[in-house]
Parts: sequence; structure tokens; C-alpha cells
Amino acid sequence: MTEITVEGLTASLGRKLVLKDVGFSAKSGEVIGVLGPNGAGKSTLLKSILKLARSTGSVRVDNRSIHDYSAQEFARAIAYLPQDRDVAWPMSVASVVELGRLPYRTAMSLPTEQDAEAVQRAMEAVDVVGLEGRRISELSGGERARVLMARALAQSAPVLFADEPTSGLDPA
Repeated sequence: MTEITVEGLTASLGRKLVLKDVGFSAKSGEVIGVLGPNGAGKSTLLKSILKLARSTGSVRVDNRSIHDYSAQEFARAIAYLPQDRDVAWPMSVASVVELGRLPYRTAMSLPTEQDAEAVQRAMEAVDVVGLEGRRISELSGGERARVLMARALAQSAPVLFADEPTSGLDPA
């Protein structure tokens, strides 16, 4: 069972204090929502936990500091769906989703059958099967959001942090 523990998390953006002494814990199977107005620090909280923003305090995964994880270990422990839905290259949908499997491979290894199965399950979960060969740059905003969600799910990490995951999704 995976547990995340955050204690005394404090972060600033420039000179503006955004988070002060934030703490919580969450265990496998729990769903936590962070609500607040724009600019309240929700994204900064996620980025601080994920080592993407400077902060002070303690963040532990299974009683181990996040700073003690290698990048590959950390990516196996936590998946992240960012608020930003941009993809820099016109990659195929299948290639984008397959990026979620990189933490399980070496630099030059090819995808395994297990990788292909994880990608297929993730694509089915968000209903993007049939889009595999299309370029992500050709998709609608809602389709692109679902593909990026599939990438995070394909990562098969026990923890998923999602920043505004339903933003821009097609209502259907």
C-alpha cells in the first residue's frame, strides 16, 4: 500500500508566498481533491510534491523522501497529468501513450508485451482506441486531454496526480 505524506510544505513564486506549512497524507485507494480559486497555489502544491517547483518541507512516499528516489524510481511511483495539454512534436497517439512506459525500460530497449498491454488498457480506459495512428497535433482539445490521461494511466504508477484533469474534456 502506497502512502504519501506531506509536512510543512512551503513555496513561493518570486516574492509571493503561495504555500505555507501545508500538510496531509493519503493512502492507496484514497481520492483527494484540492479546491480553490485561480492563483491559490493548487498547481504549485502538485509541482512541489513532484519536485517540479522549489519548496521547503517534507514529502515522503512510503516513508522515503522524494529526494532519495532516482528519476526512474520516482516515475514508477507517481504519474502526473499536468494542466497544460501541449505536446511539442506531432507524434502519433500510440507513441504519446507509450511514453508512459519509459520508466520501465532502459534507454535503448524496445517496448515489451507488458508495455503494449498497459498502453492498450490505458487507451481503452479513456476511449481513444482507434486514434492510435493519428498525430496528437491533429486532435481536438478533448481528445488530446484523453490521450495524455492515457499516457499517465499507462505509467501504471500507484499514485496519480492530475492537475485539472477534466478541464477541456468533451462532455460525452
